[in-house]
Amino acid sequence: MDSVRVVIITRRISMANLNAIGGEIASQPLNENFQGINNEMVAHEAATTNVHGITDTAVLETVSGSQAKVDTHSADTTNVHGITDTSKLPLGTLGYAQVTANQSGITTEVDLTGLSVTVTVGTSRRIKITAQVNLYSTVAEDTGEVAIKEGATCFNVGEQPRLSTTNTATKQCSAVITPTAGAHTYKLTCLRTAGTGGVISYASTNRPAFILVEDIGAA
Repeated sequence: MDSVRVVIITRRISMANLNAIGGEIASQPLNENFQGINNEMVAHEAATTNVHGITDTAVLETVSGSQAKVDTHSADTTNVHGITDTSKLPLGTLGYAQVTANQSGITTEVDLTGLSVTVTVGTSRRIKITAQVNLYSTVAEDTGEVAIKEGATCFNVGEQPRLSTTNTATKQCSAVITPTAGAHTYKLTCLRTAGTGGVISYASTNRPAFILVEDIGAA
């Protein structure tokens, strides 16, 4: 018990001494050297000329000022980086669809399953629709045809004669049009135009059939 009391008393004396020392330090004025450094820091912070080689910090751009300039530049459509009118630039892909599975037994015209896409076209824009389909038939020498359509309106057809029964023929066709502004749905159809067999639209992971719609610029 005596040893415990000694430890407790010693700790109390040590804490008392520390508190006394801390109070004495806190009551003393700042060291003159430290005060001088502090004054120099305050003066440096308030300086606006010849700061780190900057003649006048007042002319530096602010965050809000730079953001305003970026916003103005982003909204500009004329004389941007030498481009007279950015509204005439192509906008790129508007829509794309592909399939990797066959569609067989085609004789009369049918929509190719999965090969339609709905896009939104801007005002006075020119678009390009590209179709690619791989065809073969159950009877040699048949002729198959692929068409690009919107509803019943046909924009272009690609005909593939002399189809094989074992090898596919890749048929690609495209149409460049200037539709009205708004939503449009384009699709691919296929039919047998000559022969007696059933045309097959072949597709796989490595050879998909697809429809691609691109904005290629102002009309």
